[in-house]
Amino acid sequence: EGLELSDEVATLIAHRADGGLRDSLSLLDQILAYSPKGELSTDEIAYILGILPLEAFDRIADRIIKRDPAGAVEELDRLLESGIDTGQVAEGLAEHFHSALMAAMDVLPDGLGGKAIEVYNRLAKSIAPEDLLRIAKLSTELQVKLKTASQPRFLFEEMLVYLCSFDRITDIKAALAGTTPVFTGEIQPVHPPYSETEREEKSEPEPKDTSDKGRFIAIFSNIRGESKADWLREAELIRDERRIVLKFPHRLEYQVNNILMRRENLDTLTKAAVDVFGEGTAVKLLVEDPPKTVAEDKSEEPPGQKIPENVQAILESFGAKLES
Repeated sequence: EGLELSDEVATLIAHRADGGLRDSLSLLDQILAYSPKGELSTDEIAYILGILPLEAFDRIADRIIKRDPAGAVEELDRLLESGIDTGQVAEGLAEHFHSALMAAMDVLPDGLGGKAIEVYNRLAKSIAPEDLLRIAKLSTELQVKLKTASQPRFLFEEMLVYLCSFDRITDIKAALAGTTPVFTGEIQPVHPPYSETEREEKSEPEPKDTSDKGRFIAIFSNIRGESKADWLREAELIRDERRIVLKFPHRLEYQVNNILMRRENLDTLTKAAVDVFGEGTAVKLLVEDPPKTVAEDKSEEPPGQKIPENVQAILESFGAKLES
């Protein structure tokens, strides 16, 4: 096809297809449908394929190692507010710690990218194998419990708090001898949730948008999260009698059709519309058509012989046109 495929993207596709060649080709077609020139980043491709990037789970693991329950819950909340469900996060986290456990036993499967091997080996050196086994087992059990939980998010948050708090395995002989245990859990986080500068910027109050659109987005944001509200800010809000139309740029087609069109998000959009614009206000979501190519523009020219340039200049000077 004349396109370049990075090792990281190839690994994502193979992972999502579970090693199947036919499924891999189908996923590649899906990616090219969004970006015919293959210009999507690795994170964007992971999002399209429904795969969370490795860094997302690495940040949660860092918080668990540092015994930072608030930070772990914060990382989880950032993922859930971006539209990812708890089951998907739980599955990825279980796989993350299972791979670290395999790295501790030096039996990682072939085909993993260099970055993934580095992450899993580092995690294996930061936590005792016995603790890795406990965490991996709890993460796997969580997937089953989430399917029947009435409040899956609460259950996930409670599990993260527990993982950050439970007692670690201690070598009795090393403790009696007064030597320092190998696995202290005191390593610097590789992916801190925010830098100090970002925390200061985050704490500064932003100017409040008091327009109708600003109030509409604020109500939605308070219920469904800031990340989805950012998509609304890029939409054009059009009043149409007892209805508002949100017109999104074409590049947000996936987010609109697969996330904002979910029932819970549509219900929240309707509630926000009623609160701001009055009872009975409905909401409609539209996505702009993709930009036309030069070939498409030419195909829309009216049939017939092309008007000579000198004739066209005369027509334009008089504001006239030719009729058959």
